[in-house]
Amino acid sequence: MRTTVGGIFTSIALLGLITTSSAEAQSAQSLIGEAAKAMGGMAALQALKNQVVESEGKQFDSSSTPRPLGPTRQISTFRYTLTRDLTQPRIRLEWESRNSARGETIRFVEVIEGSTGLLQEGEAKTAKQSRLHPGRLVTRLREEKRAPINLILTATMNKTLRRLANADLGGVEYQVLSFKDGSDEFRVYLDPKTHLPAQTDILEDDPLEGDSSYLLRYSDWRKVDQIMMPFSLHYDLNGRALQEEQIKSVQNNVTFVADPLRNGYCVAWRAT
Repeated sequence: MRTTVGGIFTSIALLGLITTSSAEAQSAQSLIGEAAKAMGGMAALQALKNQVVESEGKQFDSSSTPRPLGPTRQISTFRYTLTRDLTQPRIRLEWESRNSARGETIRFVEVIEGSTGLLQEGEAKTAKQSRLHPGRLVTRLREEKRAPINLILTATMNKTLRRLANADLGGVEYQVLSFKDGSDEFRVYLDPKTHLPAQTDILEDDPLEGDSSYLLRYSDWRKVDQIMMPFSLHYDLNGRALQEEQIKSVQNNVTFVADPLRNGYCVAWRAT
């Protein structure tokens, strides 16, 4: 009788573990579904083919502060136009920044097609062209995965998607999801009230600080063509400000006279 009772309790315990595991998996999919719905619905997100984003902001030196434990020092202001293909890894970034200390203006254009990238530095007429450094290309493509639309679509289809323990941030308990894409693990924090992504964290190997938390916080959500988009972005490295920006405009599904994401220089490199 004891053996039978023990077997029953063991079976119940095992069933409980299986049920809990299944519930967690369903919960992760359910939460990402709620996030997609809050942003405009999965069908609307999947219908987006491209975006053109104009933004401006400030960059900070996260490795030093004016005083111990104080805020990081601003080193530049910037503005950019980013054209992204939401169906494949193709990006065009037109960047202009001004160094706060030296007063220098830096201009460059990056064009990425898959695993190949072009860097054009300087004024258009006298610009120097070169192949985009592999590390810079990988970083840019990784950051594209944190763009909210890409983030939700990637997480939805990712088999490693799972729910982690909730996290208390400023007295608010956020729901946390995790998924792996290549060598990167993305941790997505969802606002329990709006169901929108509040921030995404990546653990990366920083050349100066080693294992580091690279955090992107989203805020100031606005509706653009029925799609919710964050117009304020804040990047932190190990809790210290790295970059903050305010998006000025977002255009969805733009029709181009000439494809700004295609560059013959990139095509030539890919063929060699």
